[in-house]
Amino acid sequence: MIFLLLSVFLSSLLFTGFKWLSRQSVYLLMVILGNYISCIVTAYIINKGFSLTFFSTADIIQCLGLGILFFFTFYAMGYSSTHIGVGITGASTKMSLVIPVLFGTLFLNEPFHLFQIFGFIMALISVVLISYNPRDHISRTQLLIPIFIFFSSGLIDTLLNIIQSTFVQKQASLATGIAIIFTGALISSIVFIAITNRAILTHTRSLLFGFLLGIPNYFSVYFLILALGSGLLPSNLFYMINNTAVMLLSFLLALVLFKEQINYRKLIGIIMAVLGIYLTLK
Repeated sequence: MIFLLLSVFLSSLLFTGFKWLSRQSVYLLMVILGNYISCIVTAYIINKGFSLTFFSTADIIQCLGLGILFFFTFYAMGYSSTHIGVGITGASTKMSLVIPVLFGTLFLNEPFHLFQIFGFIMALISVVLISYNPRDHISRTQLLIPIFIFFSSGLIDTLLNIIQSTFVQKQASLATGIAIIFTGALISSIVFIAITNRAILTHTRSLLFGFLLGIPNYFSVYFLILALGSGLLPSNLFYMINNTAVMLLSFLLALVLFKEQINYRKLIGIIMAVLGIYLTLK
């Protein structure tokens, strides 16, 4: 349980950090670049080096591919938050829990009883109530971005579940595996910046902010995989609780740190999120 709580806290801290950065004069791409460099360095320091023992070529390719998906999803979330709306972005990100929940239930034959079904429905409703912002306007073209975030976020959670079981079975180094994933993300960010806007590579201030965010980002993934592998909960219930708890804590942190307004809709959403987590654990 401690790994799950740590992952939820660090993921919420990461979202809060990006929310704060959205109000600063920084380049999102450079923040993301610095974040991935920091993740790899953190993994190296914590693990006292890297070991590719037990990693096959296929494993490395899978991790690098997941890293590429990490980058484009992360960038889409940042772009969507800035140009479309934080509410729509948050909803599409957290509603993606549908994908790993269905994967675990349908393909891994994980239990999904009546209480969990009610908890699942409450979790989805709470996401909409907390994230929805009537001031967010979106065109048909822009709608493609939240749709991409929905599917890519759900796919990332599903692939992390598959990859962590591979790490356990092969007794492969978790820190090395995560570093390979972030290496794929780092390469993607460098190539993307080189193609789209090389001039921002000199913006070291944004890079430094990214370094700071990389530390909680690394450990949020590290503890997430440990929590998944602990066997505490089947993956379908795990992602229901994790995603709902991250959304809830992120909102509460924003409430305290950014003085965000709370209304009856969001209050009902908070209550439903808590009830959803409670029913999931029944």
